[in-house]
Amino acid sequence: MPKVPYLTYILFTIGVLIYTFTYFLIKGDIFNLYSNNNYPYEQYSKFWEEMTSEQRLLLTPTYYQFYINLTNKIDEIYNNSKNDLINIEKLYLNSDIKTENTKYTKLPYVLVSLIPKNKAIQKKLLICSHFDGHNLTSGGTAYDDAIHVVSMLGTIDALTSQKVELNTQIYFLFDGGEEFGLFGAYQYVDYLKNLTNIDIKDYYDYLNLESMGGSPPYAFVIKNLDGNYRIQKALSKTRGSILFSLDFIYNSGIIGSTTDHKVFNEQGWKGGVSVFLGKASAYHTKYDKIEKKEHLKIAGNQLLDFVQTYNVDGYNGNSVGYGIAPICIVFPILVMYILIPIVFIISVFVIILKERKKIKEFFKDLLKEFICFIIVLVIFFLQGIFVFLANPYSPCNNQAFLILISISGLFLFLLFQKILKIKKWSRFKLVLNSLLMMIFIITYLSLPLLTLTILTIIFYAFDNKIVKFISAILQYFVFSLFFAFINTVFMQYSRLLILFFGNTVVYILFFFFSYHLSISPLELSNEFGEEKDKNENLLKKKETENLLSLGLGSDEDDNLNSLEIPNKNIEEKRKLDFKK
Repeated sequence: MPKVPYLTYILFTIGVLIYTFTYFLIKGDIFNLYSNNNYPYEQYSKFWEEMTSEQRLLLTPTYYQFYINLTNKIDEIYNNSKNDLINIEKLYLNSDIKTENTKYTKLPYVLVSLIPKNKAIQKKLLICSHFDGHNLTSGGTAYDDAIHVVSMLGTIDALTSQKVELNTQIYFLFDGGEEFGLFGAYQYVDYLKNLTNIDIKDYYDYLNLESMGGSPPYAFVIKNLDGNYRIQKALSKTRGSILFSLDFIYNSGIIGSTTDHKVFNEQGWKGGVSVFLGKASAYHTKYDKIEKKEHLKIAGNQLLDFVQTYNVDGYNGNSVGYGIAPICIVFPILVMYILIPIVFIISVFVIILKERKKIKEFFKDLLKEFICFIIVLVIFFLQGIFVFLANPYSPCNNQAFLILISISGLFLFLLFQKILKIKKWSRFKLVLNSLLMMIFIITYLSLPLLTLTILTIIFYAFDNKIVKFISAILQYFVFSLFFAFINTVFMQYSRLLILFFGNTVVYILFFFFSYHLSISPLELSNEFGEEKDKNENLLKKKETENLLSLGLGSDEDDNLNSLEIPNKNIEEKRKLDFKK
């Protein structure tokens, strides 16, 4: 059993610190340190404030007044353009629409085009946001979708006010009718269809900008993509972007929402939605207000980086992405489908190769680890129920408290390690990760599980302590990003979940957090402890052999280790002789 438990605590603490850093990174609290700051933030933060102070409900007087303010701002950018490498074009459109509650009414929308003067560049990228609001009173639309309208305006300004080259033609669509029926996107598509000699299939790659409530817009998060490799590749190079494919979660209906991407996908365009997940409890409410002006800096700098990085040439099939730019994994979805079975076979082969001489012991220990896993999982589940009964409205969003709960999990694992005499933990962890990876192969959640499984194989297969230590730290980074993101999503959507369900899910999530942070330190401590025991036993054996070689041994000395020698001077003399 481990004689150096401090190693367990040190490694667990490192894991908690890595998670804490990742959590605050995802929350946006330290993104300003990671931004290029080329976006004209000071100028457009004022416009953001003005935009959110007015009601912009579709077809209301203040809605049309904002449209006038928007076109005036675009005229100002157009007149001040200084970039002779691109042509800026503006198109103010309006169309008749008919809804169930209104007669034919004018619906305005705006298209601003940035066309490189290099005639060889013919590919097109569409960036879209909507300026209508869901608010019935003034305010309440700061993040859905005012922040993206303003980030688009500032991006156009930044690209036209200085000499900047573009890799593609960029079209910025300011949609005037998204909240109630996606009218703006449909009207724009009809406009394109009515142009002569225009085949709009595959006409654009697109990125639809959306938000799910205020505070803070921390990342580009892709959902519902069809042919998205180029977008994810550009995002992986966009500083500050957190890239996480959420197709499974959104397509499952857990989070029900749709936006203009639905219209674009129907036309055969390839792209997706970037979602700035904020405080979802404020989504479509009067509480969707500006939390920090610096959030515009994050959104604006990311968009500005993205449009300059994007290149529409090359492969554009379905892909999967994961990471914090520039440390991201992005590859075609087909590659993941091929890699997962290969890694699963490798994990089975490694287990057979390593345990072939002690297969019974392997299954016996696997059963012990499984029992420990289930017992601690049930304890965490019961904790969630207890919190629900004590306070049904508890959001369970206090990270410090939840980390404290996770530390209790570490001590539970230490307790069951002693009771069940578990020495190795990575075997069950490898089996668990491999099985989960195969189970979730139809979802994009398999990518972080694939990475974790590969690192677990390395930890399990190699006996070198340094290799194990590095593998454990890398597992912390991969799992912390994955866990911090999923944890943040569940925290933000707590109001959309049944309270009991939400509480138990959070506690089960933190069980896995505790499990992943505990297992590697426990096994390393065991191995260091076993090595220390082995060295101590070897020292005793050599001491005994040396005493016998000096003629101090006899038949009565054969059990020397079990005898007590009362004279300390004799014992010290023997140790001194042994050292000589």
